[in-house]
Amino acid sequence: MRKPGEATGAAARAALVALAVLLTLAQGAAGQALPEGQPFLGITGGTTISTLSGDYIESTESRNGILVGAAFAYPLSRHLTFRTEANWQIIRSNADVQTGQNIRLDLGQLSFPVMLSGVLPFADRYFLSAEAGLTASFNAQCDLGVSGGGPTSDCDDSVLGTTLGLVQASVPLGLGFGFSMGPGDGVLSFEGRYSYGLNSIFTEPDRSVRPMTWTVIARAVIPIFPGDDR
Repeated sequence: MRKPGEATGAAARAALVALAVLLTLAQGAAGQALPEGQPFLGITGGTTISTLSGDYIESTESRNGILVGAAFAYPLSRHLTFRTEANWQIIRSNADVQTGQNIRLDLGQLSFPVMLSGVLPFADRYFLSAEAGLTASFNAQCDLGVSGGGPTSDCDDSVLGTTLGLVQASVPLGLGFGFSMGPGDGVLSFEGRYSYGLNSIFTEPDRSVRPMTWTVIARAVIPIFPGDDR
């Protein structure tokens, strides 16, 4: 198992630097990834790879989950896009905690990221992107297995004495690649995103557990008003 927080700072710095570089390069780039002022709506799907951080965590091991949802995109300019999503995601991870036990967490969340994406178009229909924003995730389902504590149970009924909080905030940082099907058509994109958990999923001060999640996402969007001349 890894110590919590390893590579977190490096990942955040790399994504922010990439966003700044793309916005700088975009000033002189030609082409346009999405028509300015044209709203897009679509679907997202992907896989999550999560670890746990916080004062309660001694070491952590990643496990895979899933993400599915809907996406809305609104190009503010040739090189800057506003995007928001509504996703259902499953976060899974194992960890050794301060009480000497090993926990196995399965957390279901309704997540609502709001992001700004810097876009660098190239070769007419293709583009690179870097993004940053803020996510509010509502904890909807939580199962916790504890070594020596019997079968997996609801987080509110576990032997650790935890109480699941309502909302968990995180900062998403991502890099992506995509292409347009053509003028007035849909857009397909792929993204690697790192979400840095800002607060614990549990309400107890001495049970601080924050998910740190990598997500690989595929996204397909289409214009809401195809054929509308803008």
